[in-house]
Amino acid sequence: MMFLAGGLAACDRHAPQRVAAVDDGAPPSLDLAIARVDEAGLRLTDGRRQDAVEMQASMQDAAIAARVNAAMMSDAQLSGSRIEVSVQQGAVTLRGSVPDALAIARAAELASGVEGVTSVVNELKVSTT
Repeated sequence: MMFLAGGLAACDRHAPQRVAAVDDGAPPSLDLAIARVDEAGLRLTDGRRQDAVEMQASMQDAAIAARVNAAMMSDAQLSGSRIEVSVQQGAVTLRGSVPDALAIARAAELASGVEGVTSVVNELKVSTT
């Protein structure tokens, strides 16, 4: 039991840094992860900097996808729809089926309103069932 207490005490010495979160709707843990990637990129040698830049872009795309998905799920018109969201360098592609043409337009509107989205390719179809 003494070993466990000592291990827990040691954890306190290396508490994670607090990073000011941006209130952009992303979960705080996602903002923290992005901030840490930004910070790590500054400490890398030039040989690894490109890898860090690519990883940061990938994390930013994942954050955008999470925000777009959250917007779709919280919208009454779209919450039951099957919409696949993919993001590549800020460009969002929507695929799947929705109940009607108004839902297609609503999905594009929601996606384009998310911070970081550079464009929206809407490949949604009206469900025939």
